[in-house]
Amino acid sequence: MDTIAAIATPPGRGAISMVRVSGPHALQIGERVFEGRKRIRDFPPGTFHHGFILDPDTGRKLDEVVVLVYHAPHSFTGEDMLEITTHGGLIPARRVLRALIKAGARMAEPGEFTRRAMLNGKMDLIQAESLLDLIDAKTEACADVALKNLTGELSERIKKIREKLLEVSMELELSLDFTDQDLIFPSHEKIKKTLEELSQEIKEMIERWNRGRMLMEGMRIVITGKPNVGKSTLFNALLSEEKAIVTEEPGTTRDVLEGWIEIEGFPVKVFDTAGLRPAEGKVEKIGIERAKRVLESADLVLFVVDGSQELSQEDMEIYEEIKEKQHLIIINKCDLGCRIKEFPGGLRISALTHEGMDRLHEEIKKLLNPEELGDILITHERHYNALRTALQYIEEAEKGVEEGRGEELIAEDVKFARETLSSLVGEITSEEILDEIFSNFCIGK
Repeated sequence: MDTIAAIATPPGRGAISMVRVSGPHALQIGERVFEGRKRIRDFPPGTFHHGFILDPDTGRKLDEVVVLVYHAPHSFTGEDMLEITTHGGLIPARRVLRALIKAGARMAEPGEFTRRAMLNGKMDLIQAESLLDLIDAKTEACADVALKNLTGELSERIKKIREKLLEVSMELELSLDFTDQDLIFPSHEKIKKTLEELSQEIKEMIERWNRGRMLMEGMRIVITGKPNVGKSTLFNALLSEEKAIVTEEPGTTRDVLEGWIEIEGFPVKVFDTAGLRPAEGKVEKIGIERAKRVLESADLVLFVVDGSQELSQEDMEIYEEIKEKQHLIIINKCDLGCRIKEFPGGLRISALTHEGMDRLHEEIKKLLNPEELGDILITHERHYNALRTALQYIEEAEKGVEEGRGEELIAEDVKFARETLSSLVGEITSEEILDEIFSNFCIGK
């Protein structure tokens, strides 16, 4: 296997940067460019050493560094590793990386260090994905969930389910192999009970998928309504900044605006959209089309009406379009009086004076249900799809037991469920899937 190298810190000005080297020849390559009191091969593992990095061709000093040495398998990747701390800024780390490549290292691919860690048994695939979640965490709650999964809580739960399925498989195989002998095997009722328990456990994990997705990707809240009902004022009030232009002229917002807020640890992406009406020009038409596309992907729609006026046919037509989605009805401009008698459960607010905004935040908080953040959450669509597939096989096995199908047919479904869970943790996974997952990492990770 090649020895790889990459800059592990983001570009830009700073106190220090770091270059990582990993692979079977990491120590030898390091020795070709390092000048210090000792040779790298003589460094005890886990120790820091001061010195200089030299150009291997000319011997010119490139930077003053500190080198940390790891010996396999006691490193992040499970291989021999060097972590070379350079001065910060754009140039020092680049010069050190070029010297390492001249000395025989290869530039790492995105996520290749983490991929090697997984292939060398330092973590499974769920933990590798959770490492990326931790790097990308937008809030403290995101980081907490990512760290739980990184330390193996989700993986252990999946593996325990798989172990119980293996026990069921063994019981079914034994009954197949010794049907002609006078031996006692677990009853079909016991097998059915085990499958039901596993099925319920997986269902509970699947039910929390949407919460895990919103935690990592952000809940998508889309503000919609006809023109001039105060959508942009509400957008600014939610973001606590004047991001959208607000005028009394209908149709001021022509494009989709977006901004991030945090509610109870959840990242929330808020979208302000063009007022929905027959377009009065090419630009407004494009804005309305974009608004409709954003609405399709909304986790929550804030349907805004002007409370100072009676409800219009235009309002009701828009409501008919969004009523099947999760939504809150916002009766805005209540500081001017409220003439709307429809929608008795609507939230009466004034986005301008912020009256009722606390209640709106509470309603959004209820939908997020932050109390469930203590539970194990699945955070990737890959996890969700794999669990759904495993559940289908388990439910098919349950059905087979109920209908008295042959043990070999039931055992086949249980086997497929086990293999699906094995792919989830990365024990049976195609190179194509691994390429897709690790391509999202930075090069130095």
